[in-house]
Amino acid sequence: MTDANRPGESDPGAADPGPQVAQPPESQSVTEPPAAPANAPSPDADEPAMASQPPSPPPPGPIAAPPPAAPTAAAPRPVAAPPPAPRRRTWPRTLIRLVTFLFGILQALLILRIVLLLLIANPDNEIVSAILKVTEPFVAPFRDMFQLDEITGDRGSILDIASIVALIAWTLVETLIVSLLRIFDRQPRRT
Repeated sequence: MTDANRPGESDPGAADPGPQVAQPPESQSVTEPPAAPANAPSPDADEPAMASQPPSPPPPGPIAAPPPAAPTAAAPRPVAAPPPAPRRRTWPRTLIRLVTFLFGILQALLILRIVLLLLIANPDNEIVSAILKVTEPFVAPFRDMFQLDEITGDRGSILDIASIVALIAWTLVETLIVSLLRIFDRQPRRT
């Protein structure tokens, strides 16, 4: 809104608009237009006097949005800073991605092993036997670590505690390796 459009403010250089007519609140409905002020010129008054008076306000009703402001001279827009240069791929980053990928595969296979043993999967199935054979070398170091290596259910379901410990241990090893590689990936601080 420009200064000239703000209600209740007057421009010192503009002609006096005359007395302000009080507007009823929006919740009240008015059926008659507001009465003209006592000092307002009559409709048969001479034309020059009407030219100096601003038009009377519209009758109360729904408030319409003010008309859009006329475009002014285009102000110069601030120039955005160029985007930061992409960080170059370095050898530690590549190794971090490779280690994360390989350990992700190992973790997925260990989770599959735990689920297959819980659900009494058929060990004669090629896929089940392949998953059990591939994951056995990663679980073997954790066998006999506890007195309770596995819990067997009534129907043959097995909760392999050694596989759960192996999953946790290999996840910790991954975290350690990735943390060490990130030491070499740090960028020098610019002052």
